[in-house]
Amino acid sequence: MSTKARERRRRIAPSRQTDNGGAHNVVSADESAAEFQSGEVVASEGATFERGFRTPGAHLYYCAPHQAVGMHGAIVVEE
Repeated sequence: MSTKARERRRRIAPSRQTDNGGAHNVVSADESAAEFQSGEVVASEGATFERGFRTPGAHLYYCAPHQAVGMHGAIVVEE
């Protein structure tokens, strides 16, 4: 996902049902352009986390309970 540098809000669905099952959350990776997290893990389907991004760069994130199995993503903000 890519967006221009002005404030954009992105909704990330940490609890979308996946083959991995269980509860999910969103946590920024150490290499991310900004720090953010969705809070507690959630298991209810349909829960979302919304965050605005202004800083150009790659905003990297992962699901803490499923980081070891590669559940991660990125939002790229261009100048």
